[in-house]
Amino acid sequence: MHLKGSAPVKTNVKYEKNLKVLLHLNDAYCCVFDNKFKDAVEAFRNVLLEVPGNPVAANNIATCHVFNNMADKALETLSDLIKMPDTLNTVNEQILSNIKELCRVQYADKESDDKYNRIVSIVSKNAKDSVCSMIMQQNAINNAAKK
Repeated sequence: MHLKGSAPVKTNVKYEKNLKVLLHLNDAYCCVFDNKFKDAVEAFRNVLLEVPGNPVAANNIATCHVFNNMADKALETLSDLIKMPDTLNTVNEQILSNIKELCRVQYADKESDDKYNRIVSIVSKNAKDSVCSMIMQQNAINNAAKK
C-alpha cells in the first residue's frame, strides 16, 4: 500500500489476518443480530478460512445451525472441531455443553450420554495442559463410576 510519489509501506501480515478475522466476525454478528443465520454461517466460515479450528467461529456456526433447525449440522460442526488436532486445548465447557445438548436432541437419552462421555474422554485425553481438561477427566471418571 502506498500513495503516489511515496515509498511503499510494509504491512504486518499477522495484523492484516487479524483484521480480516475481526471484520468477518463483525459481519457474522451483524447477521445474527438481524436474524440472518444462513448469512452468519457464511461469515463465520470466512473466519475459519483465516483461522482453521477457531472455536468461537465453530461454536457460533453450530448455534446458527440450531436456529435454522439443523441440529444435525450443528453437532457435526462441533464434532469436526474437536477432531482437529490443534483445537483440543481450545475446547471449553461451553462447547462441550452444546455438544451434550445437541446429542440429546439427536439421539435417545442413553445413547446421547454414551456419545457425550466418549467425546469427553477423547478431549480430556488429548487436552492435557488445561484446567478444563482436568475437570473433564474428573467428570468422565465420576460418570463412569455411576454406571
